Amino acid sequence: MDDAQKKRARELTNWLEQAGANCGLVVVQGNLVIRGPGAPYSETPVVSFDEADLKNAISLNLLEKQKVSGSYQWDWYVVKKSPEERIRNFVAKSPDSSWQHPVGGQVISEFGNGGHCCITSEGINLWGAEGNVVSYSHTAETRARYESLMRRGKKAT
Repeated sequence: MDDAQKKRARELTNWLEQAGANCGLVVVQGNLVIRGPGAPYSETPVVSFDEADLKNAISLNLLEKQKVSGSYQWDWYVVKKSPEERIRNFVAKSPDSSWQHPVGGQVISEFGNGGHCCITSEGINLWGAEGNVVSYSHTAETRARYESLMRRGKKAT
């Protein structure tokens, strides 16, 4: 892979990251498309990049394959992030409907796998279905999200 191909792979990754949360790349009938959330999901052709750029981004370890299940099932490629980046992204960008109303000083979101995420003024706690706990500190973005969810709870009362 030459430098120009590496550059295009990085540009594809940056483009996907800017497309928003819960989006991924899929090859449909030989064409690269970005698939977004929704029921049914939305697809937008990616005209500036092609399947070769996708393969190069994968080989550079910039994208990772994930399985999506639900009403529809597919594999797609998303920007590779650490578990910490993923949970902070979830906290910052998930819709309000993903979160229960605040109880005390915490707000909880339950996952389909039995785990849940709890945010407090102190930070983010993630409980896996197995009972293991991982804690992360706030970023400015996750703290602002926590405060927004707390205000939402005050409006509801």
